[in-house]
Amino acid sequence: MTNAEILENNLEILEDSACGPAMIRTMIKVALWLQGKNPEAAPSQQEIGKEVYSWHYLVVHHHPLKFKLRDNWCLPENAHRYLHQWFDGVSVYGGEEMTVDKLTQLLDEDKAVGILFQDVLPDKSHPFGYHDNLDNGHWALAINLNEDWIELADSYRDKDGNERWFDSQGIVLADGEAEKGDGLTLEHRRIYRMRIADFVNLWWDYKFNQADGKYVHPAVAVDLNSLKA
Repeated sequence: MTNAEILENNLEILEDSACGPAMIRTMIKVALWLQGKNPEAAPSQQEIGKEVYSWHYLVVHHHPLKFKLRDNWCLPENAHRYLHQWFDGVSVYGGEEMTVDKLTQLLDEDKAVGILFQDVLPDKSHPFGYHDNLDNGHWALAINLNEDWIELADSYRDKDGNERWFDSQGIVLADGEAEKGDGLTLEHRRIYRMRIADFVNLWWDYKFNQADGKYVHPAVAVDLNSLKA
């Protein structure tokens, strides 16, 4: 079994919009398991979040009107800094140095690769405070890749009533081709494929806001066998 398959099988379900901490905890849990240690010794998503979130802001949303203190997304440099506390082999990528070919190389090396991108997939509900998902950076794990599509393991899950339908291989297509019907099962997880061309167009995130510029092709790669003693 490859590390990608192990990561998929041990994917942390997101808690309170903590996609970055969920990704990080998945990596740490699997690395502990690979060394014969207790995976549950990994810090909680909340504990990780206290170190990787950069700032807080108020979100005002309507229907009904209420306020919520929300954390900024986990930034690539923060994910890299935190993971380096646990692993010797951690790299952060972006810009021209990160391409689809480089991503393929990292996966071929059996690295755990977290991807930060614009999660505007049609099978995800809109987060509170937003009319759409644009500019809503989101972390997921790259599991598989070929010249046509990328397969992602996503810690996100909807609330009850918005479950996802999966086919016999545990995959729901991001373009909505999978519909409820024979042979599909209802599960609380997101393993899906996206066309490479579609993914590359979404593979970016604002640093803080539009005025601060963008991360282009942001990713963090971890050698799960480099867990520090």
